[in-house]
Amino acid sequence: MIDQTAIRLLKKTDAIPYELLLLADEEMQAIERYIFQSAIYVAETGGIVIAVYALYPIDEHSAEIKAIAVNEAWQNQGIGKLLLKDAETRATEQGFCELIIGTPTIAGKQLAIYKRAGFELFEIKKGFFLTYYSAPIFEDGVRLTDMVYFGLFFDLVKWLASYDSRYFLFLPWNCFHFLVFSDKL
Repeated sequence: MIDQTAIRLLKKTDAIPYELLLLADEEMQAIERYIFQSAIYVAETGGIVIAVYALYPIDEHSAEIKAIAVNEAWQNQGIGKLLLKDAETRATEQGFCELIIGTPTIAGKQLAIYKRAGFELFEIKKGFFLTYYSAPIFEDGVRLTDMVYFGLFFDLVKWLASYDSRYFLFLPWNCFHFLVFSDKL
C-alpha cells in the first residue's frame, strides 16, 4: 500500500490534521507555537490522510521537522520512512543545508528510525519537556524530561561558510569528529 501513498503540501484552505499532529505533540498549545509558520505535508492513500509532518524553517540554512505522525492503523508499513525521505528532499530543494528533528531521549523506536534514515545525534536539551509543556507527559509509563536532536547535513561546506568562524571554537568534540570524518564534505 505504500506505493499508492502520495505526499502533498497541505493547501491553506484544507483543514489542519490536528488529530494526527496530536500523536506527535501532546498539547495543542505546543502545536500552535509552530504550525502556522510551517509547511504542512500530508500523506494520502485513496484520498484519506494517513500521515503528516510539519517542516519549520529555523533560518535560511536550517529547517526542522517539528512534528511527524502516522495514523496508528498505518504504522510499521514504511510510511514514516517515506515522510522522512520526503522532508529531506523538500529541504534540499528549498536550499536548506541541514534538517533537524527532535524526539524524547527515551523514544527508542523513533531514535532507531532517525538513525537508520541517516540522522546524526548532535544535541540533548535537558529539561525540555519540563520547560515547554504545561503538564507532565508520560511515554510507556516514564515521564519525559529531555529532548534529543538529530540532524542531516546536506551541504556542510555551505553551512559552515554561513556561520561566523568564531563560533567553531565552541563546537563540542563530536562536531569536529563529524567535520573531519564525515563523507558529507
